[in-house]
Amino acid sequence: MILLNKSLASVIDHASIHVFPWSDHSIVKLQLRNIAPRPRDYTWRLDNILLSQMQIAYHIGQEIKTYFQLNKAHDIKNSTLWAAHKAYVQGLLIQSQARRRKANREKISLLMLQLSQLEAANKTRSTTMLSRAIDKLRTDLNLLMTEQELKKLQWVKQKYFQKANKADTMLARKLILANRVSLFISDLIHKDQAGFIPHRQVTDNIRRVIDPVHFSKTKGTPSMLLSLDLEKAFDTVSWRYLVQTIQSYSFPPEFLNIIKALYHNPRERVQHLGFLFGTFQIKRGTRQGCPLSPLLFALIIEPLAIHIWQHADIHGLQIGDFHHKCVLYADDLLMLASKPMTSLPNLYKLLSLARSPV
Repeated sequence: MILLNKSLASVIDHASIHVFPWSDHSIVKLQLRNIAPRPRDYTWRLDNILLSQMQIAYHIGQEIKTYFQLNKAHDIKNSTLWAAHKAYVQGLLIQSQARRRKANREKISLLMLQLSQLEAANKTRSTTMLSRAIDKLRTDLNLLMTEQELKKLQWVKQKYFQKANKADTMLARKLILANRVSLFISDLIHKDQAGFIPHRQVTDNIRRVIDPVHFSKTKGTPSMLLSLDLEKAFDTVSWRYLVQTIQSYSFPPEFLNIIKALYHNPRERVQHLGFLFGTFQIKRGTRQGCPLSPLLFALIIEPLAIHIWQHADIHGLQIGDFHHKCVLYADDLLMLASKPMTSLPNLYKLLSLARSPV
């Protein structure tokens, strides 16, 4: 029996009753239509069962030999030949896997059909021979379907192992830390920085640029507007400097230890065509996709902005009671400077010092 809400009655396609190989109870199948499938990310993975099939393993081996025999004679770099061979082998494995799945589905469908016919005949006239035939079909079905369920169970175990409450789960949930830092980071970062700081918008900085430009044109004040983009800013952050900066803000030791753990000897792997290459060590930069990264970078770039503000020979633009010198959006820095002949050389010296390795 299947119970449905009235709202689903209009999307019912058809219903049917199927035999169940492990019990005398029947399976009730209800198919709905016009329901969009949920999109999911898919990464191809090798089915280990394929390697245990001698016929498939032999076929793959022969195809690899043929591939190198046909392509080695041509003037092709070994690196290119090797990379292309991986894609070729992946295609062979996907093909073998698809054929095996199709064969299993057809075999299961045939066994289910035979089982349904035998059970119908057994209900009409029960005999010992029919009962034995039904038991044999159920055993064969059990073996085929158990293999599928064991594979699903293996992926379920892996998923729960990855997502379970382990020692490193807290470190993986960096969003919690980012939310906590967001509560007070606006008190640490000057209002000149509008990038990724809560309750600050890039439009605020746009207004702060337009007004000084209009003032400078009106008064004829010698000034300049200089746009700077820090090259590969997120990727070249020194971790030593990161730790020193966090310490200078008097963050609690617990937070500092978490940051050190996140950036302690990280290693990465490149995935290409479904294959994972060897690991290599990461030595600089903030983690891509990490919710903490933009907040950490805002803390890192703040000392540079402070030095620009405090530098006596880098002159900003004074408009009434407001002194405009620089505005930032993450790693994009916009300078508003008067006396360019004095300000530019000193700004260059300061930026050169900031580029020095820490």
